[in-house]
Amino acid sequence: MKIRTFAILAFTCLLNTTVFAQNDVFQIVDSLKSKTSNSPFNIGEIEVFPIETVRTKCKKYEFMEVKDSIYEEKLQMINSFTADKKELTNELKTFDEDVQELVNAKAYLQEFIEDPEPSLMFKWQYLKKAQESLDKTSHKIDLYRNKEDVIRKSGGRSLFLMGNYVGKQQGQINDILYKGSFLESKIGNLSKKIDAETNELMHIKKTKRVNMPTGLIIRSILKVDSTSIGKEIKGRFVKEEGYAIMSKDYQHFLANELILRDTLYSYVNELDARRMAVMCNQQNYIIKNIETGKRFYTTGDILKRWCMNSYLVDLYAAIDHLKIKRQVIDDKIILSYNGSQCVLTSDISDALIGNDPTCIKTMQASVIKYIEYNKLASELALELSNYIKLYKSRLIQTNEVEAWKKNTKECDILLNKMLSLPYADSRNYYDQLDVKQVGLHTMIFDYVAYSKNKLGL
Repeated sequence: MKIRTFAILAFTCLLNTTVFAQNDVFQIVDSLKSKTSNSPFNIGEIEVFPIETVRTKCKKYEFMEVKDSIYEEKLQMINSFTADKKELTNELKTFDEDVQELVNAKAYLQEFIEDPEPSLMFKWQYLKKAQESLDKTSHKIDLYRNKEDVIRKSGGRSLFLMGNYVGKQQGQINDILYKGSFLESKIGNLSKKIDAETNELMHIKKTKRVNMPTGLIIRSILKVDSTSIGKEIKGRFVKEEGYAIMSKDYQHFLANELILRDTLYSYVNELDARRMAVMCNQQNYIIKNIETGKRFYTTGDILKRWCMNSYLVDLYAAIDHLKIKRQVIDDKIILSYNGSQCVLTSDISDALIGNDPTCIKTMQASVIKYIEYNKLASELALELSNYIKLYKSRLIQTNEVEAWKKNTKECDILLNKMLSLPYADSRNYYDQLDVKQVGLHTMIFDYVAYSKNKLGL
């Protein structure tokens, strides 16, 4: 079956087959292979590396006893908690020594506020006593050094301003007391953590068994060849997911060995795995010949650039079998059958694969009727345009509003008739039309939508 490269590429885009699903079958197409191999626009070079089953000698690993890192980490954690507890205990001791004087100072400040004496002369004693209590603590709080200092900090001599100042000092003392009240709780929490970690530590061994090399063994592995066979590859293939190719030796795995990604992850974390292996991805992956079972590692997204989906293979086979003529015009594949023509899209592809060529005639009839309705609707749309201009300029008359409604309803009926035509409800239907027809329909739709909105239809 001879297939022109541009026709394949054009319809591949129309059918949105650029994203390949696992287990889809693809066939190498020689014309595509030749075209993309010589294209200067290829981002990545397509290379094909055979994968063979080989028997090889590699290191043998056995479990050995080594220090357990989890045990060491928990022991370190317990030591850290113990140091924090000691520091908080010292803070609590200092707080216990200060707390009574802090409470006394707070009480003197409260007496200052509550004493009904209107004169400051008899109130200074409270501030002086509060400062004496504060000076006995480890906290450096300058509440009262002299009267002028207090007046300056208060912003004036009025009882109101000084009352605000004293209230702020109470707040500072409250913060210290509040913080200190939680020290016992924090120490208690640390004690619980120490007890919990110590209890867990009792159930962890100081050493663990680790896989260590002890000798050599013979293994059967899948090895990726380092020489690309390039364009020699032929046949039908499926994509296989989840593989990695070792870049270097690791334990019993060897460089260029093909293994499952999850297998590697069972030995090391993902970051380390990517340092020691090439992970297959959307561009570079494993393909398997469905007839021979032979695997290949490929680069450059070979299934997208050198292959055609089996659905397309069946479709073109059906088109050739039905003797439908096809030609490419303006990047569209035009099908001709018994005097009828239409653009090849996914709307009719299933029917063609089912050996039903009448879909071409049905599509052509639908498009002819669509264009006819589009012309009638465009004539009404011109009138709608005039009414909209009058509406926007606020010059429209009552009788013109009625005519506007009538034309809007008639135009809307035509749009519904167009939508009810065969295939017209598909997104791909517009590929059957030229740009002018699509633009005209968009304009008509916008006019009708605007008119219905303003007229409440």
